[in-house]
Amino acid sequence: MAKRKDDFDKPVVDALAKRAAFICSNPECRALTIAPSSEDALKFIYIGKAAHIAAAAEGGPRFNPGMSSEERKSIDNGIFLCSNCADMIDKNMGIDFPVALIEEWKGSHEAWVGDNLNKKVQQQAQPIQVFNVSSTNQHGGITAGFVNVGAQPRQVDARLRSRLQEMLPDKTKTVTVVSVMGDGEAFGFATQIKDFLTNQGYDVKGVNQSVFTAPVMGQQFNPGTLTLTIGTRE
Repeated sequence: MAKRKDDFDKPVVDALAKRAAFICSNPECRALTIAPSSEDALKFIYIGKAAHIAAAAEGGPRFNPGMSSEERKSIDNGIFLCSNCADMIDKNMGIDFPVALIEEWKGSHEAWVGDNLNKKVQQQAQPIQVFNVSSTNQHGGITAGFVNVGAQPRQVDARLRSRLQEMLPDKTKTVTVVSVMGDGEAFGFATQIKDFLTNQGYDVKGVNQSVFTAPVMGQQFNPGTLTLTIGTRE
């Protein structure tokens, strides 16, 4: 006997796409999902999907047995994504993309679409690069001994916020946030993390700056001491 699958009705599919402005709701993607066909003026190319947050059928990614059939196929259980992201969130039975994260994507994206209603599309600007110049024996203009091009600072995005909450399920315990001494980018990123955790009701100690005997790269988490260490950007 085939498993019951609670698919969305067409009005729900249409509403999800339009509420998302036909743009993928993954904040790290935001791909446009619709374009005109170059061969037929009455046709278009469409790569959007109305994806279930909790699976439409038993055994699917993030399936919630406590939901009714009506709840599974309601618009509240749907998110609009491009075909790539719709497939991605269901890999490994959805363990990398929990319900809370996908719901945050949806809410943030619809708010972003609303904020941009009736605004002109701006050409995407090139990333701003930071140049630190050390000059030696300068004679007019800039004679650079060393030119370092810095990558853009790390940001606390939706996925990281979800990860932090997963790693720190108990808000009654103190969390310590540490950054490497002398790295302004690491300290700024650590401060963002601290501010997010504080706003979520965690007891946070820091940001402390420390000197380590060996270089610390990226981010590290010690679950025994509940310490988040922010190292130099990799």
